[in-house]
Amino acid sequence: MKLIRNAVTLAAFLLPTLGLCDDPKPISVDSASLHLIKRVEPQYPQLAKIARMQGEVLIGITVTETGAVTKLKALSGPPLLIQAALDAVQKWQYEPYMLDAKPTAVATVVKVTFSLGDSPEQVKKDAEVADRFFAVMDQCRKQLNDKQLSQAELTCMKAIEISRDLDSHPHLERAEAFQQTGHALFLQRKFSEALDNYRAELQYTGDAEREGSELAAAHYHVGNALWGIGHLDEAKAKYETAENMYVRAWEHIDSAFLKNEYSKRRKLVLSDHAALLRQMGQSAEADALDRQAAAIEVKTDVKE
Repeated sequence: MKLIRNAVTLAAFLLPTLGLCDDPKPISVDSASLHLIKRVEPQYPQLAKIARMQGEVLIGITVTETGAVTKLKALSGPPLLIQAALDAVQKWQYEPYMLDAKPTAVATVVKVTFSLGDSPEQVKKDAEVADRFFAVMDQCRKQLNDKQLSQAELTCMKAIEISRDLDSHPHLERAEAFQQTGHALFLQRKFSEALDNYRAELQYTGDAEREGSELAAAHYHVGNALWGIGHLDEAKAKYETAENMYVRAWEHIDSAFLKNEYSKRRKLVLSDHAALLRQMGQSAEADALDRQAAAIEVKTDVKE
């Protein structure tokens, strides 16, 4: 079968299969565009902007006898952009399509384009690099989960290399590549090398956010590696920073699931902080942290 290369051909190919044509009359994209009298542009999702996600969303629609848009169905497009496209097209208005001098419901396909000003060639290149990066990151996580630490170290380092070709904005993606590499090294007790990667994680996370759970986690990881190389006072300071950040993150989120997650993470940091203080001979302070950790309720049945 020949490739479908444009929205007009795609509309003709897909409309009979969409469940939109039992009653509405299928019409071409060009014919529909001539009847469009109100077009609402989508709001670019902030997360998609941060990720530099661009592209086209194709949506199958029915236009009613009054010209309103109904029965929207996303056909293709980047997942982070689909809902914004649907929300915008829902507000479009058409001049009623006339058949035998009577208003008639019609079905067609519309295209919503999201662009941050990059050329089509650059968008394609960025997408290819992102696909390679996420595939390697998936392999990195799997190897870590399977405790294949030496393999994970190499795979995660490869993800770091690929991340250098990502667009300049995906700081959190780069941060995770360094984080997972740090984990692979830390679990092999290569604490100095882990510290270098955790510090890079902290730097990239800090470029993306001034507060929040991701930044708290980065401080915690740096604290763990500092403890590993014997820099106990510095590790203590990092644990304190992580604890305070988790508290603020907990206070500023409404989601019960995320509140529970932040409580779980803070409880872990407090426990490690207490163990560090005991090693430093500060038993009373360690006992106080253990009591704080014990007082934090973590539920097992909170759904996302």
